[in-house]
Amino acid sequence: MLQSPPRFLTEAIPVATEIKSHSNRPGGFFDAAAVAQSHLRALYGVAHVIASTTTLDEAAIPALKSICSELGWDIGLLWVSSENYSEVRLRHWWAPDGSPHAEMARKCKELVFTQQDGVLGHAWSRRGPSWFEDAANEPVFLCRHLAAASGLTSMVVAPILFGGRLLGSLEMFTARRRPQEAGMLPLLMSLGTILGEFIDRVRSQDALEQRAAGLRRSERLEAIGRLAGGIAHDFNNMLTAILGFSDDLLRRVGPDSELRPDLEQIRRAGQRSADLTRQLLAFGRRQLLQPRIVDLGATLVSLEEMLRRLLGERIELLVRSAPGQWTIRVDPGQLEQVVLNLALNGRDAMPSGGRLTLEASNVDANEEFRKRHPGVQPGPHVLLTVSDTGSGMDEQTQARVFEPFFTTKAVGQGTGLGLSTTHGIVNQSGGHIWLASAPGSGTTFSVLFPRATEAARPAGRVPITSLEGKETLLVIEDEPAVLGMIKSVFESHGYSVLGAGNGEAAIAAAEANAGRIALVLSDVVIPGVNTRELAGKMRVLVPGAVYLYMSGYTSDVIVQDGVLDESVNFIGKPFSPDAILTRVRGLLDEKRAPPTRRT
Repeated sequence: MLQSPPRFLTEAIPVATEIKSHSNRPGGFFDAAAVAQSHLRALYGVAHVIASTTTLDEAAIPALKSICSELGWDIGLLWVSSENYSEVRLRHWWAPDGSPHAEMARKCKELVFTQQDGVLGHAWSRRGPSWFEDAANEPVFLCRHLAAASGLTSMVVAPILFGGRLLGSLEMFTARRRPQEAGMLPLLMSLGTILGEFIDRVRSQDALEQRAAGLRRSERLEAIGRLAGGIAHDFNNMLTAILGFSDDLLRRVGPDSELRPDLEQIRRAGQRSADLTRQLLAFGRRQLLQPRIVDLGATLVSLEEMLRRLLGERIELLVRSAPGQWTIRVDPGQLEQVVLNLALNGRDAMPSGGRLTLEASNVDANEEFRKRHPGVQPGPHVLLTVSDTGSGMDEQTQARVFEPFFTTKAVGQGTGLGLSTTHGIVNQSGGHIWLASAPGSGTTFSVLFPRATEAARPAGRVPITSLEGKETLLVIEDEPAVLGMIKSVFESHGYSVLGAGNGEAAIAAAEANAGRIALVLSDVVIPGVNTRELAGKMRVLVPGAVYLYMSGYTSDVIVQDGVLDESVNFIGKPFSPDAILTRVRGLLDEKRAPPTRRT
């Protein structure tokens, strides 16, 4: 079966054409053959380099050396477009050791162009190479002053094309004045095509490796999340009892009691354990979310005073919000946690002081934006950026920054869960997070949320004037310590409490006290019973009662993908006595309050 010729032979056709064109010129066939041999050596050299390397950084300098050495150029530059084609930068260059022309390349490393600028734009518009015999006086050459200062006179620029896209350019220079050589241009075009195919292949491979790494990272996160969720329910039950009883005892003992310091220490240890559990659930995306319509700019302003205290006097805090800020649908408490974690991370990167900037802005995720940030859905979004002027991060640190328990701090100065928690919250909230950083240049974290499609609902909460009550409550909780703590707390505030450790006991209590029960407080996970079915029976037996769920873990029984519907009343474990008293009293008062008139 006839196959297409290999690219190397295809690219050699211009060389054969050149031999024919030179054979009738002064110098004869042998001069033409010598030129053609140098061209073939350049082609072979580049092909050999590409065949034996896997990255552009490995291939670039040997390829430039082969081109310049074989074709008589004093210095060669390789410019490469960014992956979204928005800018072009000098990636690599080659010149002989001790070359007086190297200074130009070093200065060009600092420059950034677009694909329409200068000689690159000229070559791109022609879709072919351009030769400039007197480059130092060529207006379209934007670096002519650098070339002149380095003693360079003539140049050629060849676009690197593949698939109809401009991936970069080759630029070669000589100190001597060099007239245009017809055979050189098709050769450089062929070299540009070969390099373009290589760059495209490398980028495609990098993209596949990044997706594979992302999948492996997601699988690790999912496994840890399942582990965290598995222990969270029992652990948070124990913490609810520890924190509840310690709070109750602290309220009973006097301020001068010798027991008070020990009780306060118990409570602090319990609270730290509760915080750690919440972090484990958050980075594992097992945190229960109660989303609301939120103004990100207003959230930043409300946190400003607290952040100034946390950051200290040596760090300048700037908070910016664009006018006409769109709203987002997120859990307000979790959003504040994200802002706090990123702000504290910035503070830790600036031990000698600096500037931290928090900014909220509206963003349209158009095609160009989504090329830079794969996975983002098209349409309007709200962007939070947190930028510091600190030490920055190298690429190795950036690659691991969202991993749980990874930290660059000294032992005992951090859990390594701050940024992984942030990553988990953002992803579970339907957002995206990424960073840009370099050593010595600070770090910018960007967090993107979809714009909310519905309007904010008024809170309509009834003010709570007292935590006392005379109502009867039915508490369904299988953990005796938690049930005992809840009964003790509510009975000490005037309530009557019926306790049930399982579904059968709950149904029996409801049947015997149907007309008395004002509120049912039920754990989400009750052994041997489906919580939804139990709730349905409760609403039949005590139709006027308010239902309040409690849990330390997101369960599919009452949530969908970790997001709680606004119509479901819920309180997360562990909770303090004041928190559960306030939640219950608020629900009972709302039930008694007259309905608000809607206009």
